[in-house]
Amino acid sequence: MRSFVRNLSAPVEFFIVVSLWFDPLLLNGCFLLPKFLQSGFWEFSNTCLIRGAIFQIMALAALAWIGNIRGWSLNTFGIKISWKGTGGGILLACLSYAAMYSVWTIYELLFPPAHLNTIDTGLAIPVIISTMIINSIFEEVVEAGYFINTLSRFGMCPAILAGALLRMLYHLPLMRIESLLGIFATALIFEYAYWRWRQLWPLVLAHTLRNLYYFLYAVHHAA
Repeated sequence: MRSFVRNLSAPVEFFIVVSLWFDPLLLNGCFLLPKFLQSGFWEFSNTCLIRGAIFQIMALAALAWIGNIRGWSLNTFGIKISWKGTGGGILLACLSYAAMYSVWTIYELLFPPAHLNTIDTGLAIPVIISTMIINSIFEEVVEAGYFINTLSRFGMCPAILAGALLRMLYHLPLMRIESLLGIFATALIFEYAYWRWRQLWPLVLAHTLRNLYYFLYAVHHAA
């Protein structure tokens, strides 16, 4: 098996990584789909978030194993934690909020607001915090670290655009159109930031802050 992985061509490696990246979403979606077909809502519960985090940890372990054989790792993508990176992450979170809400505002001016197609039921704050950290690490390792490093040979603009499109595609099953457009706008910012900094920490922090804001806001208003 190690010999097989070591001798993979670059396109096959990319396909395998993308498949592992999608697997947690597809696996969790299999559990969510019956309720969605019944109610028309994607229901995010503690069980759903924990299960998704477990699937993402498993996918990260598989990616780490492949990366070790192929000669790339988290160190390849940049994992240095610093005060400068922390400040960059906070700035990135603010920019992503601004971009997303700008897109939402413009969209709602053009089209009547639609009903939400997601619902949060009884989410516990410790579950939200732990699973959002795992989710942010998982997504940024692949969506920024792997994609930008792999696609950089095509140049900055193609790599950033492809990374942003793939990031939007990942969220396609669970999002409304305005949310997808907002994700695409923030993805362009994230991909560009990684291209410039080549460090995952600012992106992981920004992603975590953004996710925490959404879920904690949802819990507060549900209460």
